[in-house]
Amino acid sequence: MARGNRWNLSQLGMASLLGFVGTQAVRDVYLGQLFGDLGLFEVAALAFGTAALVFGAILVVAMPRQLGLLARGWRTVLLLNATTAAAWLSYFEALRITQPAAVNLAFCGIAPITVTVFARLGLRSGAEYTKGRAEHALHLGLLGTLVALTFVAEPIGIALAAFAGIAITAETILAKRMNESGVSALAIVGTRFLLVTAIAASMLTEIERPYAGMDAAALSMQAAIFLVILIGPIYLAQAGVALTSPMVAGVVCALGPVATLGLQSMASDIALVPAMIAITLTYTGMAIVAAVLAASAHRRTFVAQVAVVRRPGEAMP
Repeated sequence: MARGNRWNLSQLGMASLLGFVGTQAVRDVYLGQLFGDLGLFEVAALAFGTAALVFGAILVVAMPRQLGLLARGWRTVLLLNATTAAAWLSYFEALRITQPAAVNLAFCGIAPITVTVFARLGLRSGAEYTKGRAEHALHLGLLGTLVALTFVAEPIGIALAAFAGIAITAETILAKRMNESGVSALAIVGTRFLLVTAIAASMLTEIERPYAGMDAAALSMQAAIFLVILIGPIYLAQAGVALTSPMVAGVVCALGPVATLGLQSMASDIALVPAMIAITLTYTGMAIVAAVLAASAHRRTFVAQVAVVRRPGEAMP
C-alpha cells in the first residue's frame, strides 16, 4: 500500500512538472501576442494587481497569523518585492520585443550559473556540494547558448530576459528562506507583487487612455486569464519539485524552452530558423545532463554527511 501511495505521489509530481512546462509555454506565447494590443505597464498592473488583490485577501481572511511573521521579516519582504519587480518587469519587456522561445531560454539558461555565483557570494538555498569539471563545463556551455541567442534574436531582449532570470533566482532563494522561517507559500504570493503593482499603476497615469477599447467584462476576463497563467506555473512547479526527485524535476524542467518553441511555432506567425532550433536543442541536452550530474552530486553529498554523523554500528538509511 505504501509503495502504491509513493507511486501515485510520484505520478502526481510528474504531472505537475509537465503542467508547469506546458503552462509556462502558454504564458510566454500568450503574453508575447498580447503585447501587440496592450502596453507593458497595462499588462503588469492588471496581472499583478489581480494576484496581489486575490491572494492578499485570502491571506488577511484565512491566515492572519502569517501577517505577524511577515511584519517581523519586513526587510526580506522588501527584498522579495524588489527582486520580483525587477524580474517580472524585465521579463515582460523582453517578451514585448523578443520572440517567446528566446526569452524563455535566456531566462532558464542563466539560472545554473546564477546559483553558483550567488552561493560564492553567500546567498545560498539548500545544501551545497562541490561541482565537478563536467558540470562546470556544462554551465559554461549553457552560457554559450545565451551568447549564441543574441545572433538570432533581439540582443536587448535576451539581456533583459537573462537579468530577469538572475533576479528571479535571488527571489527564489529569499522565498525559500522565508518558508524555512515559517512563512507560507500563499503569504509570499500575497505580498511579493505589491511593489510591481504600485510601479505599474503609477505608470498608467502617464497613459492617456489605458486599456482603450476594453470594457469591464473584457478586463475581468483578462484578469482571470492572467491569474491562471501567472500563478498556475508557480504552484505546479512547487508541487512537482516537492513530489519528485531532484533529477526528475531538473530533467523535466529542462524541456521548457522546447515546449515554448513548439507552441510558438504553432500559435504565432514567427518563422522558425534552423539556428534557433539548434540552440534550443543544444541547451536542452546540456541542461538535462547538468541536472543528472547535479542530482547525483547532491545524493553523494547527502550520503557522505549521513555517514559522518551516524553512530558506530548504525545502519545506513
